[in-house]
Amino acid sequence: MVRTRTNSVPEDSALAVEITERDLGPADRKAFTPDDVLFMLEWPILKFAAAAISEDRWADVAMRIERAKMRLGQPSPARYAPAIQQTLGLANVKEAEAIAWRAAAGRTEHYIQVMKVMSATGWAPTMEVEGEEHLRAALARGKGAILWVAHFCFNTQVTKMALKAQGYRISHLSRPEHGFSKSKFGIRYLNPLRWNAELKYLDKRIVIDRAKRGGSLREAKAILEDNRIVSISAGAWEGRRVARGVMLNSRYTLATGAPDLAQRTGAALLPVVTTRVAGNGAFRVKIGKPLVAALEDNLEAIRTATAGFLAELEIAVLEYPDQWRGWKYLEFAKAA
Repeated sequence: MVRTRTNSVPEDSALAVEITERDLGPADRKAFTPDDVLFMLEWPILKFAAAAISEDRWADVAMRIERAKMRLGQPSPARYAPAIQQTLGLANVKEAEAIAWRAAAGRTEHYIQVMKVMSATGWAPTMEVEGEEHLRAALARGKGAILWVAHFCFNTQVTKMALKAQGYRISHLSRPEHGFSKSKFGIRYLNPLRWNAELKYLDKRIVIDRAKRGGSLREAKAILEDNRIVSISAGAWEGRRVARGVMLNSRYTLATGAPDLAQRTGAALLPVVTTRVAGNGAFRVKIGKPLVAALEDNLEAIRTATAGFLAELEIAVLEYPDQWRGWKYLEFAKAA
């Protein structure tokens, strides 16, 4: 059984957050990769599933695709089972392996959803927004809102769709590699399909350019100054500064762009978790209470906001471990 957590965040959790700086340098992208070939083989299968197979069977199709990819030489998702077992305190490694496989299949099912969004009929899932009052209150302050979105299987498409349906204007801060590929070929020819599926529900996509970091920051600040919304995925893929904090019995690293932007602009920083609800199949976008960021000391604000986000993330991971895509990023203390 996966354990749950109901206790409050320790008062000293922010003190345990370590902030470091790094030099990512210019993006080093290969012209073309074997993964590009694999995805181009997968693409027609995803499109067929979106067009011809009922939505209640997409999860099964996605799992079959993941099994086939392993037979073609891709690493098995089960390699993350030890981390899952240790983090969740599972007695049975098979249960941890099942969680890893479902998380991998959830990512592939999201790709089917993207294909459906871009089809002639489109996609209209059942969605609900919980905690919308936090977003309304943030916008009532007149300084905009930053949505710090946790890295779950279905967050990138559904979050934007659900909030658009509620009438919100959102701009998303993203990197060129967002999509299906990290190669130059994939960024040019493959990733736009995923970008365009999201752009149907966005005001705009703000693209991070490592060579001109200030440009994306200025765009985001202008949007917030207009009392609108910027969403940022919670991860450590970009950003000069990162914060490493405690989550469950491990450590997890996040880029500090979201809390730093909140500190600079006065915008409310709201944690967001998007999951498919067990039982009814509906998607839930859960907006949490504002994370503390408006402190006199910038680093203290980042530590506090990061600790608060990791506390929210911990609860969500315990509830939906098979929808979280962060297992490979966990860090464990080395045995003495």
